[in-house]
Amino acid sequence: MTRHRDALTCLASALYLLAAVAVSCWAQAHYRQQLAHYAQAHHAAESAVQQRDLLHQAQTTLATYGPRLHNLRVQGVFDADPPAARQAALLQLGRSLPALSLHQRLGPRAPLPSAAPVGGLQLHAAPLTLSFRPRHEPDFAQVLERVRNLPGWQAETRCELSRPAAPGPLHAVCSWYWLDLAPAKEPTS
Repeated sequence: MTRHRDALTCLASALYLLAAVAVSCWAQAHYRQQLAHYAQAHHAAESAVQQRDLLHQAQTTLATYGPRLHNLRVQGVFDADPPAARQAALLQLGRSLPALSLHQRLGPRAPLPSAAPVGGLQLHAAPLTLSFRPRHEPDFAQVLERVRNLPGWQAETRCELSRPAAPGPLHAVCSWYWLDLAPAKEPTS
C-alpha cells in the first residue's frame, strides 16, 4: 500500500508540476500578449501625439504666414499674366508722368536659378530698367515710390542720378528685378 501511495504521491506531484508548468506557460503567453498590446497602445499614443503636434504646427504656420500670403496676393505677387500686367502698369506709369520722359526696358521673365522651388512655387524675375529726367529730387522720389507700389516685388539693384553740366533736368537710370511667384514647372527628363 505504501507503494501505491508513493506512486500516487509521485503521480500527484507530476500532475502538480505539469499543471504549474502549464500555468507558467499560459502566464508567459498572456504576459507577451499584454506586452504586445501595451506596445501597440504606446505606439498609437505616440502617433496621436505626433499627429497632434503636426496639426498644431500647421495651424501655427497658417496663423503666422496666412496674413502674409494674403498680402502677397493683394500686392500682385501671384499674378495670372505677369508680363502683360507689368507692361500695362509701366505704360500707365509713363502716361501719368509725361513731363519726366520716362523710358522703360522690361526684360524677359525667368525662374531665378539661385532660388529653388518651395511648396510648389518658383521665384521668377524680370529685369527692369527705367531712365527718366526728373526736374528735381522730389520727382525722382515720386518715380521710385510709384515703382515700389506696382504689383509684385521690386528689388532695386542700382539707381544713378546725375546732374547735367548745363542747367536742366536731372538724368536718372534705375534698375530693378521685378519678382513674382508662380507654380514651379516639373523638370523634364
